[in-house]
Amino acid sequence: MTKGRREQAIKNLCWIRKLPEDDIYIKEELYAIDTDLERQMAGGGLGFWQPFKLLAANRHIQWRFFLGGSLFFWQNGSGINAINYYSPTVFKSIGITGTNTSLFTTGLFGVVKTVFTVIYLVFLIDQYGRRRLLMIGATGGSLCLWYVGAYIKIAKPAEHPTTTLPPSGVSAIFFFYLWTVSTPNSFQA
Repeated sequence: MTKGRREQAIKNLCWIRKLPEDDIYIKEELYAIDTDLERQMAGGGLGFWQPFKLLAANRHIQWRFFLGGSLFFWQNGSGINAINYYSPTVFKSIGITGTNTSLFTTGLFGVVKTVFTVIYLVFLIDQYGRRRLLMIGATGGSLCLWYVGAYIKIAKPAEHPTTTLPPSGVSAIFFFYLWTVSTPNSFQA
């Protein structure tokens, strides 16, 4: 259809669908194809390079492209990749000892992140909107990591290893998980 060979396209469509040309399904599908082609032509034309040409020609599209692209940058700038990679080290800094315990808390971190990603996607985004959740989550996430950082700086649990975690260490772990829950950037959605 896009190459101007309409009759051959109709013949191929009938062969694929195993229906005659005068069948209502074929007519409806041809109408949908024609409508979509008209929409594409009105929107800038057909072809691989057309979206790039539109981007170069329209400042409004350039701004939207910039905003969308910068979201990827800022999402990675939020530190989630570092936290994903270094979470065993972070838990060790908080005072969790033992390889199995550290791996368990890291695994629990992944489970919490996955569960709350689904909750955000299914329930919260449509109800509250992306922007509001981003603002609330960014503020809450910042406060949570400030608490974890302050705990590590003040208590220095790595320098004073114990077999049990004090209540302040438990609260630091709680705030670490709360950061995971509250920060919309913590899930790659």
